[in-house]
Amino acid sequence: MHLNLLTNIQYEQMAALFDLILCAFLVFDETEAKEDSSRWFTSYLYFVTIANGVEILAVIFSSQGFPVSPAIKMAITSISFFMNNLVFWQFFNYIEASAKERSTFVNRIIGVNRILLAAEVFLLLTNLFLHNAFYFSNQLEYNRGPYFAAVAFLLPMYFIVVALVLVKRNNQRMGRRKVASILVASVLNMVGLILQIFFHGTLLMALPFASLGIFVLYFAVESPDYRQLESTLHELSEAKQTAEEASKSKDVFMSQISHEVRTPMNSIMGLTDMILQEMQGKDQLTPAEFSKVYQYLHGISNSGHQLIYIVDNIQNYITTIPAEETEEAPVEGTVYRMGGEQMELQTPEAHFLVVDDNEMNLFVAKKLLSKTGARVTTCTGGLECLRALTKEKFDLVFLDYMMPDMDGIDVMERTRKMVGNLNENTPFVMVTANTVAGMEARALEAGFADFISKPISWDRLYMVLSAHLPNSQMEVQKEDGDYQIQSASDTAAPMELFDTATGMEYCLNDKDFYRETLEVFGQEHDAKAAEIATYYEAADWKLFTVRVHGLKSTARTVGALKLSELAKELEMAGKKLQENSHDEETLTFVREKLPELYDLYQRTVAAIAQLKL
Repeated sequence: MHLNLLTNIQYEQMAALFDLILCAFLVFDETEAKEDSSRWFTSYLYFVTIANGVEILAVIFSSQGFPVSPAIKMAITSISFFMNNLVFWQFFNYIEASAKERSTFVNRIIGVNRILLAAEVFLLLTNLFLHNAFYFSNQLEYNRGPYFAAVAFLLPMYFIVVALVLVKRNNQRMGRRKVASILVASVLNMVGLILQIFFHGTLLMALPFASLGIFVLYFAVESPDYRQLESTLHELSEAKQTAEEASKSKDVFMSQISHEVRTPMNSIMGLTDMILQEMQGKDQLTPAEFSKVYQYLHGISNSGHQLIYIVDNIQNYITTIPAEETEEAPVEGTVYRMGGEQMELQTPEAHFLVVDDNEMNLFVAKKLLSKTGARVTTCTGGLECLRALTKEKFDLVFLDYMMPDMDGIDVMERTRKMVGNLNENTPFVMVTANTVAGMEARALEAGFADFISKPISWDRLYMVLSAHLPNSQMEVQKEDGDYQIQSASDTAAPMELFDTATGMEYCLNDKDFYRETLEVFGQEHDAKAAEIATYYEAADWKLFTVRVHGLKSTARTVGALKLSELAKELEMAGKKLQENSHDEETLTFVREKLPELYDLYQRTVAAIAQLKL
């Protein structure tokens, strides 16, 4: 039997041989393909190999002299065209798996691809009867119809183009080597399709060029050796990330423990100094003096119990560090003293600038520094601070380290380049709860004149003011104030909502200061609760986290420890949702806890009126 082939298939035959060899390599490859892209590459190779074989059969069946009916020739040729389209669809799937983009855009493209493939099947089936794409004449000659380009070229070209769009969108994630090899394979696929158009079907080039592209991909990024290397590098990267996270957890843990331990220690030391001052040169005490000393001793006892509790629970802190980020210090950006002042410093001519993103913290800081007689200006963020520095001259700037728009070091760096800065020679003091090794050195290296860790003792604040204010602005005098440590048992406040001892401690044991702080806390309720609700409804987890973090800090400042703890739980949940907004377990937790927060917040504010100080 003599066959008169209508198409030259020598390139197809060579491509089929090479494809079979490559398939054999993959079959006997014992390296497990961990990536989805590697599995899609194997599928892509198998489809190219099968499509090559089907196309060779279609050419043979379609040749003049082959003893089959036109209907069979139509059927095998239709299958060949469909297989060709599936090859380039598999090429897109391989690129999509390599890009690892999970978005609505990709899902829509995948949906469109399926619709177009279904349309291709419909067109090929109707072509069997309507002959609108291709057909064989009664003389068994091959002819093209008006929809031939749609069946043979347009859909494969579409798959290549949308694959390149994904490469463009995800080139950084995919890496230079993979992007380059995919681009080469895409160009080869396009060239093969275009050449086949120009040769009008007398020479089949699309699949041979697709096979060349497969070999490029295999030797560049899909060989077992390269996959093993990539897997090893990935494991090393994960190990490095784990080590960095462990180091970060250690630093945060040490910062937390440093803060928690030093708070009661400062109280113990300060109150002890006050007792020594009270007893100095006296053999006996008056009833009033005895009452004062008794209150100091009561405060020391409370602080001692708090310290023992912290030490007993250090192991719990350690075991929970790997599971989630640890908590920041309770009151960020607040400069306060912890009892034991023996000298009062007056700076009536000084002008201080305090920068913090939390309004209540600013109120507390302003109240504290105002006790020195100084004028205090406040800013709620780094950008506002930069503007203030161009409008007024300050004697000292207290700058919080952690702020949402920019941190304290960023602000310091910008002041150096800022035009119109009136405070080029003004000392800047970093205020932070982060007391881990290296933080102070980092602050001084960035240009800060001094560093204050929280909580701060009066001695430390005295040293900072004395070191950076001229003598002409300072007056030092004995302090006659009657400081009291008021425990929860001294007040009729609802015990389950307030720890007034903690609130008084944060407010320097000053009743008026504490009352004003509580008043500000109550006034903020409606606005703060509304903001939290707004950001929750908008699923803006970054701002949601910032707001519950602020509530956690301010609640602790006034002694609303239960509210502070609940806000802390929601803050940690918000951080998780920033990393994965589809975490159903965390979303459910927030959904259940948020009404509890609103209720507790409202009851806490309502209880302020019942406090008796």
